[in-house]
Amino acid sequence: MAFEWLNRLADWKRRKALRARLDEELNFHLDRLTEDFERRGFAPEEARRRARRELGNTTLVQEAHRERAGLPWIEEWARDAVLAVRNLRRRPGYAASMVGMLGVGLAATLTVFVLTDAMLRQSLPVPRPAELHLVTTPDGQPAWFSRATIERLQSEWSEGTVVAYAGDTTVTVQRGDAPARSARGQLVMGSALSGLELQAAAGRLLTPMDDRIGAGAPVAVANHAWAVNEFGSAAGAVGQEISVNRQTVQIVGVLPAAFRGFDGVSRTDLFMPTALQPLLGIDGNANEFSSDDRPNDPDRNRENRVRWLEVLLRVPAGVPAERVTPAVEAAAAPDIQDLISQMSSPAERETLERSTWRAVAAPAGFSYYRSAFTNTGRMLTALVVSLLVLTCANLSGLMLVRTLARHREMGVRLSLGAGRWRTCRLTVVEALVCGLGGALLALLLVQWTLPGAARLLAPGTDLALSLWGSAPIGVLVGVATACGVACALVPAWWLSRLQPLVALQGAMGTGRLPQRLGRVLVAVQLAVAVLLVAVAFSLGREIADVLAQDPGYDREVTLTARFDPRTAGYEYEDLEPLYARLKQAAEAVPGVERIGFSATGILSHSRSASTIYPRGEGLEALAGNYQNEVIDVDFASAVGLRLERGRWFAETDSAEAPPVALVSQSFARKMWGTTEVLGKRMGFGYEPEDSDLEVVGVVSDARINRVKEDGVEIFYVARSQFPAGMGYVAVRTQRDPAAVRARLKDAFGSVEPGLVFGSWQTLGERMESDLRSDIASSRLAGIVAGLALILAMCGVGGSLAHLVTLRQKELALRMALGATPQTLLRDVLFDGLRLGVLGALGGAALIGALAWGLSLITWWNATPSFSVAVGAAVCGLLAALLGGWLPARRASRVDPQRMLKAD
Repeated sequence: MAFEWLNRLADWKRRKALRARLDEELNFHLDRLTEDFERRGFAPEEARRRARRELGNTTLVQEAHRERAGLPWIEEWARDAVLAVRNLRRRPGYAASMVGMLGVGLAATLTVFVLTDAMLRQSLPVPRPAELHLVTTPDGQPAWFSRATIERLQSEWSEGTVVAYAGDTTVTVQRGDAPARSARGQLVMGSALSGLELQAAAGRLLTPMDDRIGAGAPVAVANHAWAVNEFGSAAGAVGQEISVNRQTVQIVGVLPAAFRGFDGVSRTDLFMPTALQPLLGIDGNANEFSSDDRPNDPDRNRENRVRWLEVLLRVPAGVPAERVTPAVEAAAAPDIQDLISQMSSPAERETLERSTWRAVAAPAGFSYYRSAFTNTGRMLTALVVSLLVLTCANLSGLMLVRTLARHREMGVRLSLGAGRWRTCRLTVVEALVCGLGGALLALLLVQWTLPGAARLLAPGTDLALSLWGSAPIGVLVGVATACGVACALVPAWWLSRLQPLVALQGAMGTGRLPQRLGRVLVAVQLAVAVLLVAVAFSLGREIADVLAQDPGYDREVTLTARFDPRTAGYEYEDLEPLYARLKQAAEAVPGVERIGFSATGILSHSRSASTIYPRGEGLEALAGNYQNEVIDVDFASAVGLRLERGRWFAETDSAEAPPVALVSQSFARKMWGTTEVLGKRMGFGYEPEDSDLEVVGVVSDARINRVKEDGVEIFYVARSQFPAGMGYVAVRTQRDPAAVRARLKDAFGSVEPGLVFGSWQTLGERMESDLRSDIASSRLAGIVAGLALILAMCGVGGSLAHLVTLRQKELALRMALGATPQTLLRDVLFDGLRLGVLGALGGAALIGALAWGLSLITWWNATPSFSVAVGAAVCGLLAALLGGWLPARRASRVDPQRMLKAD
């Protein structure tokens, strides 16, 4: 069989030559027979006719040869494709509708696939990414280890490679006298980049020698896109010196363009050795067990107590990943025992003793963006699937209407001998041709809209979006083919039942079944449209409800910004004068009422936490890691936090005074229940100490970290008693804060030109920014719902238009008997209303099923309610009436005399 197909394939390639040889041979035998008959005395024409009769039917011989040689089915499909293109060209409006609707549906599918693929499934661009494993805690978060643990693991685990790095952070970069700007920097161990087996696009990678304290001039490796943007080319960046956090750093290499960072979805601009941590003043994230805050100690990041490095392990194929955990436990054991020996809390000791890790496959690395996008990706996929179902139902109805209108033509074809399979296949090929056109249109649309869609749906990322890879094209072709076949199934089924003689008599031969099928398809469209409208309503209402709720601060009159004095080179002793200068500069701006500073701020996506022990009998079990914030005396009033009882921080809360704290209502309830909390004490150590905090005030719960969160268990300490770097400024204004934003920027820039302020936003803008992904999803759902309603209107219009065409003689007769145009208009509109009611009921059933299904899952926040279902059903009814308006007008304008004469 295989040889036969190979021979057929070979013959198909040289089919023209074979057919020419066959024709030549047949002509040769025909000429010889003709000459033989002429020698017998027949005239030339008679001799030729007898020769043809003697030779037989040469056409059959040629057809049989074509059947046995080559691939005739390919030729048949090709001929069908050419015929389908001709048919579509004769009806450009119909073809444009098919291609346009398919193109929109396929574009949405391709956009969502490319985004979700880049966000969730794309591997790091390194050799053999399947070998990468991330060491995580049992809850799936990246585990942090000390540098000593990493070095022991590197020396004792010989089965793979250890890649260690710290979380990325913002650094201040300056070239020459140019203004300072922000960039994303990351500290990595010297062997990290080579451990991923990367090759430098220019220069060299970091080495373990670069990661030794006092090894020489500070060096860095740049991201390819950043280097090109800054220096014009990758090669041009090598050897350049820049200022990073006021320290001169030389760029020694540029990474390949495909590599953007360890998480695969966001871009890190500079990769620097961990030995530069004290020099650059980068604290980053770390788990510490120490009361000493020594961020600029050169040996700090090498202490066993400081756990700050995440670990990717390259586990070669054939080595079970289960071997990783024992190796990690053995390497970390000295650190863990050291920590346990210094802990006084039994609960903490027990927790640490139970610390376990596991290695999970991480070919794409780990990103918090990815987990945040997961629900969005699920919702987008559900929307796209719904849109495709609706599109297929619409196009199937459109094709059915057109096929019904061609029943005479199909009857003629069947009567002339066209095979029934061939007739059905022609319909399928026509749908596939439309699918191909839709796929090409989708490529154009996605090429144009994909960057904007990525910014809208995946903010904060720098994705490597690949539209022309094998996976996107394969998905596009597969979905287009499936949609084409799905659209043609109903028309093809009707054609398979069509009787030629009945069709030639002008009837469709299958009763009212095709019309009923068409109505069912329209009802399905309306039901899906109603469902999508309900989803869009639910998402929009949920966001509106969240924004309408009181966040716990004044979002309309407070302007905020972030800055980092450490990265700008300010020493600790410079901070107090710095805050004073900034405060003075802001107060000089007209319209500024108050200015306050805090360490992390509101909706900054940054937080700090400390272990807290409430003092009192029976409260040991409530000890734990709680969020805290360092604020100055003016911050709470600047952002509008509300004091429930007690007092605010005051100037008298100096470093010499007893430490005090403010607590949120949720924190107070968690610790002390309904008892009075003022005067209660809590501390950072297991045993009571003089430095214990006294609660002097309770503030109302506020949405500090996320807009969509309940009360946060947080306590505030005074900056005068707990010195810390302030990185968040809040300015309360007397009028619209946007009006004084530019003046504030100028005022801060004039007094501190080397300090970079970013994210200048009002608290209201920060809330909307925090909900940006939800708002984008809601808007996308609204667009999809709008498209669904338009498609449903087209479906209703097409179905009723066909009905009017079929009933024109009946309508003319009714008008001749006295029916008025208004009566016909009302009847057709009533027919559309019945379709609308059927679709609305179907949509309500789908909404009920959706609400029930959503109750089983936890990732969907918005659930359709009764009012939303009613509103969506009304939208479906209106769409049905609007779609039926034009066919109804057409029915009311039937000329009875002309129609009856034509009959």
